[in-house]
Amino acid sequence: MTVDELRAELRKRADAEGGPMFMDWPDRWWDVFLRRCPNDHVSKTTLGTDQGDRCLACHEPVCMTFPEDADGPLVGEAGEAGEVIFGPHDATTRSRRAAAIPAAGPA
Repeated sequence: MTVDELRAELRKRADAEGGPMFMDWPDRWWDVFLRRCPNDHVSKTTLGTDQGDRCLACHEPVCMTFPEDADGPLVGEAGEAGEVIFGPHDATTRSRRAAAIPAAGPA
């Protein structure tokens, strides 16, 4: 997958998700601020360069991704009502990521 194909797929998922948006991305994506590269690495940390943010593992350009994303192939597809539908192997990863994200309490 090229970086342009990755951006197009993530853009499609963001548009399908709906809900509140900030700078054309769903608000909830900003809460975790994960980045994905075309080589299937997902991380909160990137390398800032003059050519844009890069993956620490392979130095490829990165794109913002959805909070449930994890290292490995991009799975699932944008579903109805803005839900992202994942394959069966993602339930554990999604639970692990959800447990790592602090619950939002009253402000």
